[in-house]
Amino acid sequence: MDRHLHREELIALARKPSGSANQHLSECAECREEVELLREFNMAGHARLPDAPAGWVERAAALAQTQHSFEKIRKAVAALVFDSWAAPQPIGVRGQASIGERRLRFEADRFAFDLRAERLPGEWAFVAQVTSDSLPSGNFALSIEKKELTADTAGFYQWTADRPPRRILLRSDDT
Repeated sequence: MDRHLHREELIALARKPSGSANQHLSECAECREEVELLREFNMAGHARLPDAPAGWVERAAALAQTQHSFEKIRKAVAALVFDSWAAPQPIGVRGQASIGERRLRFEADRFAFDLRAERLPGEWAFVAQVTSDSLPSGNFALSIEKKELTADTAGFYQWTADRPPRRILLRSDDT
């Protein structure tokens, strides 16, 4: 046989035998095997899985449409624009006096973060301030070493710690 049956014809024969194609099946062992296989595993063209409950389908659709909180987060890495330790001190001021105090200023797209650290006996005292042209100062949350800080009435964040923080996270309500 030079002409084999197409896949659609084989599926149709497996579902409902036809007299004209039976002659071909009696002569062609390859097509006959495929039809027998399709009859044995009558899955072609049929979804053998039951439909999911309507509630599950609705919940899956709702999950696909909701915006997850991590999609709302926008990271901005602030650039260090001022470091008091990096600036050379005048000749008469150089020495150990400047080691106990440090001022840093970080800037990102719409805000600036100023930090002052002062070494006290046995601890460090920190004062930070966030300034922004487009956002009010109350819209920020400051997280230092997993500790949440709120600004005082003047807009300053103040805290003390045994050592300077390794990580400072600043969040804004609009991001």
